[in-house]
Amino acid sequence: VLKQDQYEPQPVEKQVAVIFAANEGFLDDVEPADCRRFEREMHRFLESRHPGVLSRIREEKKMDDSLIAELKEALAEFKREAFRAADAAAAGAESPIEAPAEAVAAAV
Repeated sequence: VLKQDQYEPQPVEKQVAVIFAANEGFLDDVEPADCRRFEREMHRFLESRHPGVLSRIREEKKMDDSLIAELKEALAEFKREAFRAADAAAAGAESPIEAPAEAVAAAV
């Protein structure tokens, strides 16, 4: 967790989100070899499906109860829908993160 490529520092809000995810147990069942993939896909998911969470972390600079609840729900959705589906994507299925919104809505 928090491995950054050289000359590509992560924004603070993304660091906070992944530390929170790890601390709250969202990484407990993720194999160590998959942690970087989890982190990359989680960031993409939050940016595309829950951009308000990252902007609130960045702007408010504190985690109040409503932000914690919003981030927990977004992470639970990510684990339920996107990260598990990414395992299927490795087998050739399309990931909901990259799928058109209509396809995602139809699948739900």
